[in-house]
Amino acid sequence: MKGNTVSYFQALILGAIQGLTEFLPVSSSGHLVLGQALFGVTTDAITFDIFVHFGTLMAVLIVFHRQITQLGAGVLRDIRAVSRGSLTPLQTVRQSQESRFAVAVIIGTIPAVLVGFFLKDTIEGLFASVVSVLGALIFTGSLLLATFFVRYNTKSITPHNGLLVGMAQALAIIPGISRSGSTIATGLFAGIDREQAGVFSFLLAIPAIIGATLLEFIDLVTEGGFGHVSWGPVLAGTAVAFISGWWSLIILMRVVRRGRIGWFGFYCLAVAGIGLALHL
Repeated sequence: MKGNTVSYFQALILGAIQGLTEFLPVSSSGHLVLGQALFGVTTDAITFDIFVHFGTLMAVLIVFHRQITQLGAGVLRDIRAVSRGSLTPLQTVRQSQESRFAVAVIIGTIPAVLVGFFLKDTIEGLFASVVSVLGALIFTGSLLLATFFVRYNTKSITPHNGLLVGMAQALAIIPGISRSGSTIATGLFAGIDREQAGVFSFLLAIPAIIGATLLEFIDLVTEGGFGHVSWGPVLAGTAVAFISGWWSLIILMRVVRRGRIGWFGFYCLAVAGIGLALHL
């Protein structure tokens, strides 16, 4: 592969971009494309992406460890109830909030899996187009601004609205469309409570991040493995992605609870405008 090997400075900057923008509703893929284009980094790019995704995965697992533990305990309890014959699987989903939430995560993951599997090559082509990324950022900004018109919601997560949010996540595979922004906004449009919309978005991110990392790992193996990788910068970028991801998750959940996620829309439009002015 031709290009520059990532340096420590570039790794720290790109790691911070990944950690902050993976969860803040401003599109991590779009910012990484712009950042890598700015630095001219291509060598180590796949390896770097794999490790910074791992860093952000650790961040979401730690920040939401309480919700994940409660969800797992509730699902195990319901499985035992079904195995004893106390409840049918359908009754469990109807009566148990944990099982209903877990089923919603599973169903919500399906659209992204299908899109990623069948349209992988098409989507990868979009990463090479800066104009496409900037156009998608404009879409993200407009979507976030629209949340200002949503009143306070009270609905909980169900398999039905989970599928709707999952479809928004599938759309966010396009670079420049924010995964967290599109899923949280869609949840709010569907009437889901702010807190639940935020938590569901980030728990839905876990299989999405794992899936994206696995696909990148397969690409890496196909291209001949890790080869001559500058591990120092890669690990440094991973650490920064973890720390900045942890911080951004905490900040964003506070913003979501207060109903102010729409303010990020102005940022997305500003970045897109500056990018278009510089590129065209």
